[in-house]
Amino acid sequence: MIIINSVFTGIPGNLNFTGIPGKISNMKIHLPNSAFIGNIDSFLTSFDPSDPTTLEVTANKSWLSLHPLVLSMVAALSLNVDSSKINCEPVEAKSGHYLVTMGLYDFLKTPAPEHMAGISKHESSGRYIPLKVIRDSK
Repeated sequence: MIIINSVFTGIPGNLNFTGIPGKISNMKIHLPNSAFIGNIDSFLTSFDPSDPTTLEVTANKSWLSLHPLVLSMVAALSLNVDSSKINCEPVEAKSGHYLVTMGLYDFLKTPAPEHMAGISKHESSGRYIPLKVIRDSK
């Protein structure tokens, strides 16, 4: 059995990867049925940063109820990964339209699943703030 581990070095953003060179693995994140501030621990512990050059996103098949922080984290992970190395499993949950509305698929550089293709984004003012990159205070 081959085990690849990431070791936190104590410096934020700096992980040492241990394992066998050439071993194929992906950075993996799973969108659970519920991830809010109060229960975010299970979401964070399921994150696998084995290979930061690839990203694999999976989701609960039945339902998604996610805090905007969770979506922001997934979007931020995708910013430094080449679009050809992002694999997003098609979301089957009825509530998956939230990912389209918030713009997560734009960050993942992946088309939304076919059954969500007709979903149009609604006016967000006063209701929600779609995902976007903030580079400065202007």
